[in-house]
Amino acid sequence: MAFTVDRSKFDPVLAELVGNVKEHFGSNGASGEVINHVEKNLRNGKMFRALSVPQTGLSTLDRPITEQELHDLSILGWLVEVLQAYILILDDIMDNSLTRRGKLCWYRRTSVGMKAVNDGCLLKSSISILLKQHFPKHPAYLKAMETLHEFAFLTEIGQECDGIASDNRGTEQWNMAEYDNIQTRDILVPLGSFYQFQNEYLVIFGNHRLTGKIGTDIQENKCSWVIIQALQMCSTEQRHILLENYGQPSQDSAMKCQRIFELLSLREEYRSREDRELDELEASICNLDESEGVKKRHS
Repeated sequence: MAFTVDRSKFDPVLAELVGNVKEHFGSNGASGEVINHVEKNLRNGKMFRALSVPQTGLSTLDRPITEQELHDLSILGWLVEVLQAYILILDDIMDNSLTRRGKLCWYRRTSVGMKAVNDGCLLKSSISILLKQHFPKHPAYLKAMETLHEFAFLTEIGQECDGIASDNRGTEQWNMAEYDNIQTRDILVPLGSFYQFQNEYLVIFGNHRLTGKIGTDIQENKCSWVIIQALQMCSTEQRHILLENYGQPSQDSAMKCQRIFELLSLREEYRSREDRELDELEASICNLDESEGVKKRHS
């Protein structure tokens, strides 16, 4: 997705929100360490989701966006990023991940440990605090609050289903119907579903120096797009190796799976699905309900 959002106006909004959070937390007796933990997790995201919010406004309004509208949409975009930061902290703990964005996962830092769980909860609480502070009289205030809570809930359900599938189901039992059922509960449905399947692909095929994450999907027996597609297109011998090694904790088993993934046409299949998903997202934008909110841009 090509973003045309003016970053010189979008990026400073984060500093404003961080200041709001620090002031609110401090006034309620939070220590400097707590405030520092929250601030560190508000920064350095990839911001795909955050930028998607004001970009939607720019792409769909049938007139130039006002400064106030861009500011408001930027706030909402950053709140989506805060929600994502909360999700990622807990996701890394559940997945026993090592790195995130090129650094040790938050919970793996010696000064943090399992306090990361509460740090995640504080991030989630910050969303309600900031919404109330910036949009208390906005006609869409309640709807925005409900929507963000719903996204969080659906993502948490998806995480639980993902964990259950990894713990209780044999790899050979997984299929795309089950995978789609898990992933369509992700944040910003269906945009989140697209990012999720993209992330699973990059865990296996991405350049870890660029993605900043060393994934453990193979060792953690993740019900991911990659393994499901691989089982559908592999040979009998390759299938035997995958079923024997996928979900095993050893690096040797992970490498056996990785070598088979490299041999299959998963890159081509990924590009094909990526194109289909993007086409569907564009179609959804074209079919936006104009009865309230933004009006679509007509050519």
